[in-house]
Amino acid sequence: MHAKEFDSNAPVLDVKHLWVRYDSHTVLEDVSLRIGGPGEILGIIGPNGGGKTTLLKAVLGLIPISKGDISVFGLPPEKARAYIGYVPQYSKFDYDFPISVLEVVLTGRLKRAGLFRRYSKADKEAAMRALETVGMTDYKNSQIGELSGGQRQRVFIARALSNDPKFLLMDEPNTGLDTFMQDELYRILDELKKEMAIIVISHDIGAVSAHMDKIACMNRRLFFHDSKKMSRENFIAAYGCSVDLVTHGVPHRVLETHSYAHGADGSTCGCVTAPIILSDVLSDSLSGSSCNPKPEAADQSDCTEEAK
Repeated sequence: MHAKEFDSNAPVLDVKHLWVRYDSHTVLEDVSLRIGGPGEILGIIGPNGGGKTTLLKAVLGLIPISKGDISVFGLPPEKARAYIGYVPQYSKFDYDFPISVLEVVLTGRLKRAGLFRRYSKADKEAAMRALETVGMTDYKNSQIGELSGGQRQRVFIARALSNDPKFLLMDEPNTGLDTFMQDELYRILDELKKEMAIIVISHDIGAVSAHMDKIACMNRRLFFHDSKKMSRENFIAAYGCSVDLVTHGVPHRVLETHSYAHGADGSTCGCVTAPIILSDVLSDSLSGSSCNPKPEAADQSDCTEEAK
């Protein structure tokens, strides 16, 4: 039993005019976001350093906020952690330490078991259910250091699920996963969203557009929310790049050539060498989109059809 029950009528997440500053540097600026309940996956995309991970840490109550308000199930973040599962971008783990997969997953139950208490039968059953969810029960007695990167990631997802969360936060969860495992991950999330709200941070825009129910674009400010349709203007505002999104049945890319710098540290964006791939589900009504550019625009954009 949790120390304090949440308000079942309160939204899962309610962020109002959130600001986070580190010294004189503003990381999050006037961010507002509301998630009413389970049933949907929100994907958050944006450039490196745009504040995506900072937002998750603020929701978890792990960092101080400068201004604004955050509530999770009607509670302050630090009092709602027992209801939140979190998969960080990088799990700091000593893979040479002799600990089994099951023992790693059980650490997700520490909030319930207590630091110096033995794990109960209920704890072990919850850990096994979580391993079954991610397809890792056969590895329960394996040493964590013996697993592949993708297998470890699934174990860390199981650890987040072992506490039976009502709200799941995932920071780049497909790191280290091959294509098959990524598809399996999103299949799992599609089942989990029936019981909990989920936020996924990802740099894989194609995966986000294909598997998320809603998309938010963040670069210090939250530029977009509450739909899967994203305008070119919103994308430019978040990334600082001129990118056309093209759709009509298969993924496409259209990039305007440019070499100017617009990164936060003055670096170039890398758009020409690392094009952004987007699925057709992002939008059906995007301005400036055509797979047959007019002759006068041929020297400014490239349209390449990607095989499914």
